[in-house]
Order: sequence, then structure tokens, then C-alpha cells
Amino acid sequence: MNPDDTVLQYIDTLRIRPSSRSCYVSVLKHFQATVVDCTSMPNALSKTALREWLVIEVNRLSLGSVLFQIGVIKRYLDWLALRGAAPNPIAALCDQHAGRLTPIVRALVSNDHERALERLRPPPPYGSTLGPVIREHVVRMQSLGLRYETKERDLRASLRSPTGCRRCSVQSRVASHAPFEA
Repeated sequence: MNPDDTVLQYIDTLRIRPSSRSCYVSVLKHFQATVVDCTSMPNALSKTALREWLVIEVNRLSLGSVLFQIGVIKRYLDWLALRGAAPNPIAALCDQHAGRLTPIVRALVSNDHERALERLRPPPPYGSTLGPVIREHVVRMQSLGLRYETKERDLRASLRSPTGCRRCSVQSRVASHAPFEA
């Protein structure tokens, strides 16, 4: 399939204005043309080709414009990955390095990008000097039947109602604690 056709198919799935549509198309087509020039395999985007594209774009445009473009490109590559194309290297970088795109882009365009990316990598669980002691304690407590889990997921679930609206959830919790009227 022609790369231009896939770009247009992706744009058709979005709900955007015609002016935004032309902007997205130009960003994606420019990215594809540049990546095809940077790599020998046009379907497989590597971190090196992505870095080369970013360096070219940062020299040409402002960092804010490049961040907008990389956001558009990341969503496009996510869409391609869902359709069974090559994996998305931007999503892989976000998974490895704390998930935020702006620091990753800044690290990739820096002179020592490998070291800058390493600094973004989150510490391993129990990564402190007390890590082994805490890990043993957690294993011991789990063996006794205590639940040591990440509470972040439970906290998010408690703040949202089944519809996903936080305000409705807060109102329902307030209503559930209202005094009983006879």
C-alpha cells in the first residue's frame, strides 16, 4: 500500500477541522519522506532514524513545533502498530524512559543522547540502598497473606465513577454519606 494512502486513511479516522487536516497530512508526509531518506528499510523506523529526523527538525523549527509534530507522528505510529505494521519506537522509548515525550525529545536531540536517555530511565523497584531489605520484607509479608500492591490503580478507580466522570463520582460519594432521612 502506498504510504500516502495510509496517511490519508489515518487522517480520515480523526475528527479534526479541514485546516488541521492539511497540517497533519503535511507533517506526516514530510516525516515519511525524511525517514525514507534516513533509513534503508522504510517500513522499520529505528531510534537512529528518529533521532536524525529530530535533529534536522530542531535545526529547522522551534522545539515547540517539533514537539507538536512528534505528538502527531506518535499517534500515527500507534495507529499503524494497531493495524499490524512495524512497532512504534516512540512508544517503546516512552515505556522505557518515564513515559513523557518532551524530555525524551530533548534527550534525543542532545549531543550525548545515550547518556541523556539513561538519566531519564526510572529507577528499578526498591532501587535504594535499602532495596534488598525492603524486597525481603515485602516477600515475607506477602507470604503471611498481606497484600502489598501498587495502590495507584485502586486510587484512580476510587476517584472515578463507572462513567469515568470524576465530578459525578465525588457527588455520589457525598450523597452516600448524607444523613438518613426518615
